[in-house]
Amino acid sequence: MKSREEIEALATLIVDCILKVHRALGPGLLESTYQICLAHELRGRGMKVQTEVMLPVRYAGIEIEAAYRIDMLVKIASLSRTSRCRRYPGFLKHN
Repeated sequence: MKSREEIEALATLIVDCILKVHRALGPGLLESTYQICLAHELRGRGMKVQTEVMLPVRYAGIEIEAAYRIDMLVKIASLSRTSRCRRYPGFLKHN
């Protein structure tokens, strides 16, 4: 597990990328446009990014494969509007 300082440094890097994309593109575009540009920016800074990751839910012996859609996962820290995001193999949730 990463230290608090490492997680804060990663969060700062992610927020910097978000601001860079928004300042370059401005408001009013589709969310998917910002998502693609943000993923590109994060990858350009050496981060591993996955988008539109399906997270299954298990209930009473069944598995619902696409129960949740995580907008974006960043290795070590996830960035997601999906408030129900839980731990996902290889990633650590960060709010």
